[in-house]
Amino acid sequence: MIQRGPSSFDPLAVAGQTLNTPLSRILGDRIRGEGPITFADWMDACLYHPQHGYYRRGKPTVGRDGDFLTSPEVHTIFGAAVGHVALELWQQCGQPAPFE
Repeated sequence: MIQRGPSSFDPLAVAGQTLNTPLSRILGDRIRGEGPITFADWMDACLYHPQHGYYRRGKPTVGRDGDFLTSPEVHTIFGAAVGHVALELWQQCGQPAPFE
C-alpha cells in the first residue's frame, strides 16, 4: 500500500544525479510535501503545467521545426499504406458490415 504524507525520499535523484529544472523542483516539492503522486499526475504536469509543460512552452512540438516528425507529414504514401493494410484486414475478416 502506498503511504501518503511527507517523505525524506529524494524524488529528483535519478541514477545518482539530481534533476534541476523548474518543473522537477515543483514536482519534487509536491512529492516531498504530499507524498507519492500517480503516474497520471506526473505526466499531466510534464505535459500541461502552465509554465513548464511540454505542450505549453510555446514551441512547435510536431513538424519539421518540432521535436518529432510523424510519417503522414513526411509523405502522403503513409496514408495509402495504412489504407492498404486496413483493406487487407477487412477482406481477411470476410468483409464485415461497418460497425462502431
